[in-house]
Amino acid sequence: MMVVWNIHFKVKLNMPYGESGWYDVVDVWIGYFDNAETFTAYFEETYTDAETGEPETPISTFAAEQGQHFHDHDWLVFERLETDTHDIDKLLERCPCSMSYRDQVHTAAQVETRSLNTILTYFTDDFKAPRSVNQSDYWIRYLGRFETNPRARMVNQVDDQA
Repeated sequence: MMVVWNIHFKVKLNMPYGESGWYDVVDVWIGYFDNAETFTAYFEETYTDAETGEPETPISTFAAEQGQHFHDHDWLVFERLETDTHDIDKLLERCPCSMSYRDQVHTAAQVETRSLNTILTYFTDDFKAPRSVNQSDYWIRYLGRFETNPRARMVNQVDDQA
């Protein structure tokens, strides 16, 4: 199974938030994109050049649909599987510290009956009103803001200790 993986995530240390040096909350969306091109375009970032005087616009379709002009892509993790699934753990496999919010995601997603191929996680509380979006060629459903434990393992991560 091929995975189209886009990740922008850096562990930031010694910063003024969260005991671990990064935020201790995550916003989570699940969804479905018809194709990889639409998925990639959704997160493509464009910055306004202050010297040209162009009007400020949201940096991506994702930001615009979330009501934001800007978000720090260092905190955004997003993945689109090539194969549809109903398995939330499959979506969470490569999300940082996902064992710490896995149960809450399962609870929030349990009423979802549509096929899934996408997960988005954002590791700060920057979004003031995160929301679900429905378009003709994709949809994302906002599941909620959950506390995280930055020391937690990813779902299906194997312990190094035998």
